Amino acid sequence: MIDRKANYLDFLNSTLTLQSKKASLFARTVLLVLMVLSFLLPLVVMTLLSLFELELNFGHFILFIIFCLIGFYFLRLYLWNSYGKEIIEFEKERIIYFADYKLFKDSRKSINGINAKFEIKEIDSNTGKMGLLIISNESEVIETVTKVKLQELADFLKKNNLPITPCKFYLASGTV
Repeated sequence: MIDRKANYLDFLNSTLTLQSKKASLFARTVLLVLMVLSFLLPLVVMTLLSLFELELNFGHFILFIIFCLIGFYFLRLYLWNSYGKEIIEFEKERIIYFADYKLFKDSRKSINGINAKFEIKEIDSNTGKMGLLIISNESEVIETVTKVKLQELADFLKKNNLPITPCKFYLASGTV
């Protein structure tokens, strides 16, 4: 079992896994309550409308769909903050990126890996020097969202002989 109390980077079988620490129990509980309310509220309203024999019109169904979409969004947030990780697969000529939410996976983004450039976007954090991994070629870019210690990212790139491209200094709010 992996300790989820800190961000980490793992490389196994040509697959890089970036996983951030779990969000606080309070934050995950709030997301879970909002998700449940978003799914249950329309059901309760429709049940009450049918019990009191009131008319269901098109607007009720639109609201039902909207609340279900909001509930699905909160489900994604809850799963990301509890189990989320980023996976980058290095194949012979392709680099494939996707986010794993445990119950489902986000759409895959694939770029040509032959002339890929690897950058580390430095971010100052209250936990020390952190960075994001950016993989790009002439026309496509993959940027991770999981903050990992700068030294871990640099060691990973050097250890695997991946070309590190010097990049501009970044702050959390943008380029300097």
